[in-house]
Amino acid sequence: MVAYDQKNYEVLRVSGNKLPSREFYFLPSVSWSKVSSGAPSFRAYPPGFIFADAGNSIFATSPRDRAALIAFANSQMAFDQLAAVAPTLNFEAGQVAGLPMADDRPDTIVDRVGVLIEQSQTDWDSFESSWNFTRSPLVDLFERD
Repeated sequence: MVAYDQKNYEVLRVSGNKLPSREFYFLPSVSWSKVSSGAPSFRAYPPGFIFADAGNSIFATSPRDRAALIAFANSQMAFDQLAAVAPTLNFEAGQVAGLPMADDRPDTIVDRVGVLIEQSQTDWDSFESSWNFTRSPLVDLFERD
């Protein structure tokens, strides 16, 4: 996934990119690496990114649907089904899209996924390599003493 803003469309087009599925560019998504050394890991991406061949994406119609998709895709049931249809190290978009996902989504699971995504983002933002880094949590620990 690559972060761009809307003005970069022209730069991409001029550089030879055919802009496939551009109506999905910059939308929030669920992404995974196409090639993995083990089970795939599905991640939530906020608005502002575009997808590529090595980093596939799935798009949901609502934040709750996206959270339910992440919960299911990272479940043991989904891993077992993917292992059956994709026994190699490649996880293609069609294989992931073909996973049977129940329409019934318990609110507690969807709410937990939202909390986990938020906690993961907060953890990532505590590292200087994060775009949203502002201050090390270690500084806060030492200032309390």
